[in-house]
Amino acid sequence: MKKTISLILAIFMFVSAVPMTAFADDAQMINGIEVNVDTDSMIGLTPDDYEQFIEVITPGIEIRQDKFIADTNNGTANPYIDVYTYGRGVMSTIYLYPLEGYTLPADADELTDGVIVRRKVLIENDVNSRDPEYTIHSEDGVSGDYIEIRFNYAPTGPIKLIHSVDITFDSDIAGKKPEDFMEFFTFNTEGLEIRQETFDAWYRTNNSVSPQRAEAFELGKSYNSTIYVYPKDGYAISGLVYDLPVTIEAVTNKEDNVIFNMEYEAYRPNSYLVSGVEISFSYRITGPEPEPTGMEKLFQPIIDFFNAIATFFTETFIQPIVDLIMILS
Repeated sequence: MKKTISLILAIFMFVSAVPMTAFADDAQMINGIEVNVDTDSMIGLTPDDYEQFIEVITPGIEIRQDKFIADTNNGTANPYIDVYTYGRGVMSTIYLYPLEGYTLPADADELTDGVIVRRKVLIENDVNSRDPEYTIHSEDGVSGDYIEIRFNYAPTGPIKLIHSVDITFDSDIAGKKPEDFMEFFTFNTEGLEIRQETFDAWYRTNNSVSPQRAEAFELGKSYNSTIYVYPKDGYAISGLVYDLPVTIEAVTNKEDNVIFNMEYEAYRPNSYLVSGVEISFSYRITGPEPEPTGMEKLFQPIIDFFNAIATFFTETFIQPIVDLIMILS
């Protein structure tokens, strides 16, 4: 019995004297880490839902943290994100711990395959293409206890991207008032809407805009106005092409230069997203002529009669004389 106890004590003393790293040789070394961030599934989720969009691809290591914090881009004096929205740049940190049977190197430089955080990249140099930063924490200096990874990302979908703005403007609005402006525009591009409470129409004369607002549109007169176009819920205006194609066409094709001097400014919170478009343009009011009212309606038949007589005499007598003079000269 004493021999048995002595043997057990001897084994215990031997195990205690041998460094634990001697038994870690059988543990599999993690030489690189790959994490996937599903940016297409993030919109409407909160940072607390991180397990739904972050997946650790590398075997033998897992995320362990009580709180997953998302702050705006650089993490310096910026507000935290409550809900993910399309295109808004965010930065977060995750903490990965090796599972039993696996080990990390003690220093990040010894992580030969590095750290890869996969995100959906829309264009070069957007936040989803930035390399992550990482640090391995080790108490004994022999093996890593856990790795801290900090990375940028931005939600990319699911959402429908709008690549152009195409609007039809009804210039046949003589007699109508600017406050009826929502009736004047038709979007040929799906997913867009005008957001403004008022629509100001400024008289335009001699290539300049008058400070006088129009109360009602007059046939043949020119005006200048501005509209503010935004994507509807579920849509986003792509900024992949910096010169966003924007067109406004008139309903009528009877006359030229109904729409002119169009300018626009696209608001870009980042390099691949347009949050809204401000469009300023000039236009000329075309027919049909407004119905006469009051005294105009009473005397309109008489005016039309004299106009018909004047046209008859001009075409029958005056124009032939003018043509004859032109021939003789």
